[in-house]
Amino acid sequence: MPNTRCALVIGTQAQLLNLLPNLLSRAGFTVDLMSNSFGVMRQKSIRHLLIFKNLSEMIDALSKIDLQNYSLITCGDDDTLTAIKISNLSEEKKMQLLPIVAMTDANHLHSKISLSQILTSNGISTPKFDIVCSSVELKDKVIKIGFPVMIKIDQSSGGFGVYSCENTDQLDHLCNQNLTYPLLVQKKVDGNIVDLSGFYQHGHLIHFTYSEFEKCTRGPYGPSVLRTYYDSADLPYGILSELDTIGKALGINGFTNITCLMSPDKEQRNYIEVDLRPTIWCDYGKYIGNDPAVAIKAYFDIANADKSEIQVPFNREQKPPLQIAHYLRLNFFELLFNRYGIWKYMEGANLAICAHQYFLRQPINEAEFWIARAIKTRLSPYIWNIIRNFYLKHKSRIL
Repeated sequence: MPNTRCALVIGTQAQLLNLLPNLLSRAGFTVDLMSNSFGVMRQKSIRHLLIFKNLSEMIDALSKIDLQNYSLITCGDDDTLTAIKISNLSEEKKMQLLPIVAMTDANHLHSKISLSQILTSNGISTPKFDIVCSSVELKDKVIKIGFPVMIKIDQSSGGFGVYSCENTDQLDHLCNQNLTYPLLVQKKVDGNIVDLSGFYQHGHLIHFTYSEFEKCTRGPYGPSVLRTYYDSADLPYGILSELDTIGKALGINGFTNITCLMSPDKEQRNYIEVDLRPTIWCDYGKYIGNDPAVAIKAYFDIANADKSEIQVPFNREQKPPLQIAHYLRLNFFELLFNRYGIWKYMEGANLAICAHQYFLRQPINEAEFWIARAIKTRLSPYIWNIIRNFYLKHKSRIL
């Protein structure tokens, strides 16, 4: 363990990377940041900022860094995790970089199919599912599971590559699209979308927040804009046990993004997403008195003790639910007119980050959504993937 507590944050998405260093700084870490995004801004909480041109250059830089100097390493997005997972780095180095307990836990990284298989095998409730490897299988397996279903590309995020299919007409339309196989076909389950994201160490739960989605971008399966946060005293029975089982089953060792569908009576939860990376909401528990920085600091402050005995902190005084919007998910006019009282929840924001988001990132994202919707189904999968990969490569440098 190094004498000075240092953290290394690696990623390609400026939205998250501009928010995470402050959280870790409050938790007692000196933070170094590696990114290929020009949108990343230097902050007081960042000691060293290293900009790389692409993921290959990132891997090369990581191969030369002594990772023993860091008490905590966080990968901020799925692309970074995947690049490290498939790289030629040594297994020892990958284990230091990836948020997992053992390399056998790497199978479910950025894979919805592997996640569903592991959750089912460990007794964690998840919607009934099947795996589709070709267009020939799609209709048969959807009919076998029964409408309505959710059809998901194995490696996707932010609501992209997720389709709701209610009947045979929608299924026929979907079959004619250029889908990327394999696909996960899940029974569509009713329930409120609940976020239980948190922080684990060696499969043990250190911190989490409980919030319900109130509004999402681009439909019900996109990123959340507005959430209601609940105090830990409001937790439905059984959640802690489920989260503990998930941590051990997936070998989680870092930040995680956990989503489930909660039944109206809050007695049943179906887990649909467990991504081993933080989200832009990872620091919002502090607004309801459930600060992740406090819990993370308490964990790393303890030395020469059995840290597996550490209990997740709970508030002694129950606080009422709190509805919060994320300022980076609202549009410019919503921010300007203080919709949802957003000005109270902009700690850590600065003018440069907001300008980048509202006048560059949001217009680009909106344009790419409509352009992709207009041309994707008219191109062959081969040509579409060439265009998509070229675009994403250069987009990451801008955003």
